[in-house]
Amino acid sequence: MKAKKIIFKKIESNEVFTNLKNNLAIIGELTTEEYKCYTSCELVRSAVTKGQNTIVTEHPTISIGLVQYEDSVIRIAPSDNNGIEITIIIIGSSDRGKGIGSLLMNTLFLFIYETLGYISPVFLECTGFINNRGEFIKNPIKNQTKFFRKFGFRVTYNKLYPEYVRMDYFQDKFLLENEIKDPFGIAA
Repeated sequence: MKAKKIIFKKIESNEVFTNLKNNLAIIGELTTEEYKCYTSCELVRSAVTKGQNTIVTEHPTISIGLVQYEDSVIRIAPSDNNGIEITIIIIGSSDRGKGIGSLLMNTLFLFIYETLGYISPVFLECTGFINNRGEFIKNPIKNQTKFFRKFGFRVTYNKLYPEYVRMDYFQDKFLLENEIKDPFGIAA
């Protein structure tokens, strides 16, 4: 068996991420008293396994959470293409199935649009697990992709399925022809 390689990457902030970070106050204007948000910024080191490689990435992040659902958060980081990556979305176990994940996704997209005037490139990686502060929670890739497809994400890389897929955001949410034939197919 081939030995795993560990690859270290450091991703710096980009123009889109910096604009979002400098305008976090907008989030308070986008939420109601019932769903008050909090934000935090920190430097995070995260890891994802792709085939035989583990990629450890250090990058600045913005986390958006809901005050009354303290175990529920969405976190973003800058990406190489002057866009952002959703690095985690996790919902507390007692709050799953209540629309909290959808609320966080909608808040994120509204925040991006209100700050930039457009939706920047956004991608995410599905691994079949969610890393919640070092605790790995199994969540099948089929469930992850099903959730993100509701928001316009499509699988764009699936060569390592079922261990890993990449999804990118497309403003046109209609099913693309190849997805009708193969829901894990390449989107564009």
